[in-house]
Amino acid sequence: MRARQLEVFIAVMRAGTVTAAARMLNISQPALSQILLHTEDELGFTLFERVKGRLRPTPEALEIFPDAERLSAGLDGLRRKTTDLRLGRTGLVRVAASPPPAMAILPRAFTAFRAQHPDMLLRSHSAPIAAIVDMLRAGDASLGVAMDDRLPPDIEAEVIG
Repeated sequence: MRARQLEVFIAVMRAGTVTAAARMLNISQPALSQILLHTEDELGFTLFERVKGRLRPTPEALEIFPDAERLSAGLDGLRRKTTDLRLGRTGLVRVAASPPPAMAILPRAFTAFRAQHPDMLLRSHSAPIAAIVDMLRAGDASLGVAMDDRLPPDIEAEVIG
């Protein structure tokens, strides 16, 4: 199933009619019907039963719908990322923190950071200090925040507050 077919399938599942789905996607109803028929032909099974002008999802459609939504969300994320790259809005800061600072310090720090760097993405992960060290070594975290001064010599640390 190609991206456009996925988009059409999801629109029909959500809208319930070809006309409403076509309106959602800003395409003609005949064009949407063609894509849907072609998709069913390629898949080798029917996605919808036509009943009184409405489309009723088949068991197969209901089975694949959650996966289709996940794929669609992934494609949307990829589109956002490529747009960000094109516009020069790049950057991801991954913060690993032990539970006390994760709950006490990070919320305010993230708010302040986002105000100064709205185009940067922030991700946080709460973990014990040993896991934070492993994440830093593996490159899975950009920085770590912990209330522990017993760190291995290969981890650069700075006291804050």
